[in-house]
Parts: sequence; C-alpha cells; structure tokens
Amino acid sequence: MSRTIPEIRSRLHELAIEHGLPELAQLAEETKRQYHGRRASPRARPVDMAIAARVQRFARLHPNMPQREIGRRFGIDGGRVSEILFGKRGEPET
Repeated sequence: MSRTIPEIRSRLHELAIEHGLPELAQLAEETKRQYHGRRASPRARPVDMAIAARVQRFARLHPNMPQREIGRRFGIDGGRVSEILFGKRGEPET
C-alpha cells in the first residue's frame, strides 16, 4: 500500500508529537508544495458555446484530423477540443 504525501506528512506529525521531536514536524512541513508567486498566463482563449459548436461541426467534417490540429485552427488547446467533443465544454450541438 503506497501512501500519499499528505498522509505521510500527517504520520510524521503524529510521530513528532509522540516522540517529542520538533525537527521531525518541521521536516514534515517541508514536504508541502512551495508556491513562488508565479503562474503562467493563460494562452488559449476561453471556450464559449459558439466556439464549441464550430469545433463540433469541424470535427465531424474532418474525422481523421487530430484534436491538437483542430485546436490550433480554433486557437484552443487540443485537450479543450476533446472536452468539447465529449460534452464537457460548451453545450452539445443538437
């Protein structure tokens, strides 16, 4: 059974209290993800229902075109194309 990092951190805190080892608690805290105040700016435009409908139509007309290429044509990520085609973004076209 493998444990997650938060589970390991919690267990280290328990051991630190049980054995009176503050350094162990401090080490456990160092396993937390560090945020450095930097985030990449979004590169793809937001997907609205109009774009979703156009992507669905285009994908139907070009069934062999990779989703990544469809995304490039519409200025969105290939993953967003997948979400549109599987109904997780925008309204499904009727």
